[in-house]
Amino acid sequence: GRPVLEDNDPFLTQWVEKVAVWIEEGRTPYVFLHTPDNLKAPDLAQRFHGFLMARLPGLPPLPELDRGPQVEQLGLL
Repeated sequence: GRPVLEDNDPFLTQWVEKVAVWIEEGRTPYVFLHTPDNLKAPDLAQRFHGFLMARLPGLPPLPELDRGPQVEQLGLL
């Protein structure tokens, strides 16, 4: 994905339709989404799933991720 989440929407909407059809066919698709540094990948996944829930009413939301506290890495030396 792109670093600005909204810039991914045209690509996500194409995949939402494909994944929705697979789910309607009884399949269980696994979707992996990435961002340049992967820090926003969970947010991108939530965004994709939100579009998918709009396409498939009744689809449950994703569970919230426990991201824990942000810890600054100590120096090596």
